[in-house]
Amino acid sequence: MTNQKHITDIKHLYKSNPTVKRFLDWCADRQHARKATTVDRAVQVLQIPRPDVVALFRALGETGVGEFLVGRGGAQSRFVWSYAMASVGQVAKGTGAPLDPISGNEGPDADEDDEIDGNVISHRYQVRGDHCLEFKLPANLSKAEAKRIADFVLTLPFGD
Repeated sequence: MTNQKHITDIKHLYKSNPTVKRFLDWCADRQHARKATTVDRAVQVLQIPRPDVVALFRALGETGVGEFLVGRGGAQSRFVWSYAMASVGQVAKGTGAPLDPISGNEGPDADEDDEIDGNVISHRYQVRGDHCLEFKLPANLSKAEAKRIADFVLTLPFGD
């Protein structure tokens, strides 16, 4: 399949499938390229059922912009991109130049350290001079959830 065929197919899928449109709009705005996007990540981003994400990834695979791989032996099911995900989204929207092939500089996996639309807040806490704790929590963390985390942390000390 030629690059032009990929472009034609992805534009058609974008126009005909609202779920694909939402996903590719998200891809078009990505700042960090990834080699793959897991099904779990797409479920989290789109807030849709897992079977719908699998159908989305299969449909994207049929366009030739990547390949859907079913997780085996502990690996997660994922969509492995043949082109930079942002360029696929931009081409689908009609705002991008030609598809940008994967360059090898993409992140190793599937957005595991990206925030989701500002719904996650990164925190740093200096435990002591030689150790800083870094973690991410939901922006809408409830008091009950915060208490559960605090109670968990109290179970951790090995001395004192």
